[in-house]
Amino acid sequence: MFSIIIPFYNTEPEFYKSSFSSLSSLSEELVEILVIDDGSDITSALELERDVSELLPNATVIHKENGGQNSARQYGVNVAKGEYVIFLDSDDYLDVSALLELADYLRCNSPSVIAFSYDVVSPNGTQLDIVNPWVSGFSSISLPRLLLNSGSLWRQCYRLHSLNRIPFDLVQGVKIGEDLASSLSLNLVLPDRISFGRVLYHYVQRPSSIIQTPPREAICDIYDAFDEVIYRCGPDYSGCRAEIEWMAILHCLYWGSRRIVSNFGTNLKLKSSVFSWINSRFPDWRNNIYLQSEPVAKTFQFILLTRGLWRCYSILHHAKHYLAQRRT
Repeated sequence: MFSIIIPFYNTEPEFYKSSFSSLSSLSEELVEILVIDDGSDITSALELERDVSELLPNATVIHKENGGQNSARQYGVNVAKGEYVIFLDSDDYLDVSALLELADYLRCNSPSVIAFSYDVVSPNGTQLDIVNPWVSGFSSISLPRLLLNSGSLWRQCYRLHSLNRIPFDLVQGVKIGEDLASSLSLNLVLPDRISFGRVLYHYVQRPSSIIQTPPREAICDIYDAFDEVIYRCGPDYSGCRAEIEWMAILHCLYWGSRRIVSNFGTNLKLKSSVFSWINSRFPDWRNNIYLQSEPVAKTFQFILLTRGLWRCYSILHHAKHYLAQRRT
C-alpha cells in the first residue's frame, strides 16, 4: 500500500537508526521502503548499507549522484510501486499505529492527498511542539485549508497514480524552499483531499539543519523556489490567490527576513532584494486577508520584519538573547 521514500545524505547513524527502527515492524505486504542515497561519502554509504541490512533487511538502498533532497525524492517516486507515497526524512520517524489506521482507511477509500498531524521532538525524543490542525478521524478538507498547512512534503501522503499524472516534477536545485514549493504545487493541482487527525510524523529538530544555519549562497533560495510555484500554478492558483500570497508573506518575507537578519545581520542589499521580490510578485500583499486573522501576523517580530524595520528587530533579538544568557 505504501512506498516510504527516505532521502539520505551523510546522516549520522544515531539519527537514522531511530528512523529505521520506527519502520522495522511493518510488513512487506504493507510497505516498500526505498532509501535513496544522494551521493553520500563512501564511509556514510557503507555504514548505511550495513545498518539497513541489520535494521531493515527488506528495504532497498539506491545510490545516486548528489542532486539534492528533492532529486532523491523524485528518484524514489519514479521507481516506487506502492499505491501511496510517504516522504520520510532520514532523521525523523513515523508513528506505526497511526500508519496502520491510515492503511485501514485506504483499503476502502482512494483520495489523492491525505494531510496529517505531526509533532516536533528533540533528538532525545522529548516533545517540543505539536501541530494538529485537523479534526479527529478522516474528513474532507477544502483546498484553502490544505494550502495554509502545506509547509512540507512530509505533511501529506500522496496517491502515486495521481503524482504520475502531474506534468511537473518536484522542485529541485535549491537548498531552501524546495519542500514548501513542491508541497504547494502538488496540493494546488491534486483533487480529492482528506485530513487525518492523528500525529503520524515525528519531526526531529536539529540545530545543524540548513534551515537554521544556511550558507550565504543559499540564503535567497526560498525566492527562487517560490517562483516555481508562481510559474507552475499562477496567476489564479486554482482560485486560492489569497492563500498563496499569504504563504509568500509568511515564508519568504517573514521567515526569509528573519533567517537573513539572524545569520547575516541587517544587510541593506539583501533587504532591498527581499522587498523588491514580494512587491513585484504580489503587489497588493499589504492588503492580504490573512494579515488580519493569523496570530503570527500580530506578533511584534512579524510586524518589525515585514515593515522593513530590520535593525529594530536585530536589537530586540540580541537583547532577548542577552537576557536569556543572564538568567542562566
